Amino acid sequence: MSAAETNISPLEELKNTRGWEAVYTRLNALIPKQKVNLQESQPGGARREIPNFILKGSPGVGKTTVAELIGRILFEAGILKKGHTIATWRGDLVGQYVGETAINTRELVESAHEGVLFIDNAYSLFEERRGFCKEAVDTLVETMTNKKYNFCLIMAGYPEEMDELLTMNRGWRSRFGEANILTIEDFKPDILQDIFEKACTNKGFTFDLKGASEEELSLDLFFENLYNQRDMRGFGNARDALAIAETAMEEADMRGDKIIKAEDFGSKQSYFVKRGVSSIDEIMKEINSLVGLVEIKALIKQKLDRVKYEELSGGSIDDILPGYYFFLGNPGTGKTTIAKLFAQALMKLGVIKTDRFKECTPKDFIGEYIGQTAPKTCRLLESAKNATLFVDEAYGLAPRHGGVGDTFKVEAMNELIAFMYDPENRKTCCMIFAGYEREMMEAFFGANPGGIGLRVEVIKFEDYTSEQVYEIFESFCAKKGYAVADGVRDAYLPIIEQMSRRGCFANGRTARMIFEKTESKMISRIVRSDEEKTKSEITVDDLLTLGKL
Repeated sequence: MSAAETNISPLEELKNTRGWEAVYTRLNALIPKQKVNLQESQPGGARREIPNFILKGSPGVGKTTVAELIGRILFEAGILKKGHTIATWRGDLVGQYVGETAINTRELVESAHEGVLFIDNAYSLFEERRGFCKEAVDTLVETMTNKKYNFCLIMAGYPEEMDELLTMNRGWRSRFGEANILTIEDFKPDILQDIFEKACTNKGFTFDLKGASEEELSLDLFFENLYNQRDMRGFGNARDALAIAETAMEEADMRGDKIIKAEDFGSKQSYFVKRGVSSIDEIMKEINSLVGLVEIKALIKQKLDRVKYEELSGGSIDDILPGYYFFLGNPGTGKTTIAKLFAQALMKLGVIKTDRFKECTPKDFIGEYIGQTAPKTCRLLESAKNATLFVDEAYGLAPRHGGVGDTFKVEAMNELIAFMYDPENRKTCCMIFAGYEREMMEAFFGANPGGIGLRVEVIKFEDYTSEQVYEIFESFCAKKGYAVADGVRDAYLPIIEQMSRRGCFANGRTARMIFEKTESKMISRIVRSDEEKTKSEITVDDLLTLGKL
């Protein structure tokens, strides 16, 4: 129920709504000053002073509702004569032909006269420095300084993008005032849980949450994990909590029940599991099943032992850093595969909050024109917080031949190294840079002296031996349920040795390529067989009739 449907003032609603405290604190301090300014202003004098606001926040934190409350608060204070809110976005402002954008923008400003013009995802207006978006921005500036128009402009969007907007367009910061740049933080676990429980209990549902062994499951732990493992860009806050409630209630309804059980949470049941040593068994089993990878397996064992020690001694795992790493080795040595599993292991152990794995290459850092690289790099790095960033062929960030391209690379490296030095980022982000040894050392330590002081652990991925490549081949066969006939191993090893001599050996990729070709031969042989039932078995003939690999 909104403030309009009760006797609660809009300022009181701001005060009473958990998560909106920062907005309430600012409005509560601002309104008395605005009233004094209003009383001192003279009719026919300067344009009436109306505050403008930036609202930074993720989806689902209530930015639109807050904007509507601000409009009503300013109306009740006599600062606005109507206090209504016109909610809009780039698509409403920007036209398709010359002159249309200015018309659209002015019409929206006029409709918001003596009220609020709320522009969501406002950053998108500044992504294009020319054309119709610039026309919309210029028209907004004109109307904000024109005595004919009295309105409160509220621009909203993701925190990182709005910060970038204000950095790139410093004039806009002064148009709002530092104190009116407000952040609505992601809702904390207790708020999300409260939203969820109210949505369920208001419809008559109760809870009976038990695990597979009939142990009691905790909603406190569920929402703590949901919050800690959230995708910083995609998390929907109240929307996500309500969506979970709707799903759980629907599942219970399908049973003809008003009691919500653990199974009603579907794939999100994993949030009931406490992170730590006890939750990592499956990941460790998969890691240990991989052929070779001695150094990285030892690293993961070190992390596991450290967490075990903290749990046994009653210590905290908060001081265990996710770490920065160089994964050095030739193609096909398992760098990407193990990096993804490493990210999952860190999350399960509680060393990092999520198992989000952001895979990228140097081109994802580099802009297309002057001034684009630093913001692009910053956005990428921000997305890696509470996650694992995996940069493949990372040596490509090193400047090579001079020119504009190298200038952009230096700019990206400067932002990257500054990010890596930040103590808070070291606590929340795992960063893995993959590539060849010599090129990687040059990129991070030769091309940029700032990289010398970084604490980066080097993990080497050795080329697989012929025997190990055959083990990988056999593991592919086992996963598909194929038997391997006698003699296949003896025929397989010379093929690998021959490929190595010819310079076309690519480690695990070679094993996969040979398996896929061999599987195709086996399938064709079985399909053409006269026997009614033929065993799915890889034979020496399947291997030796491959022709040139």
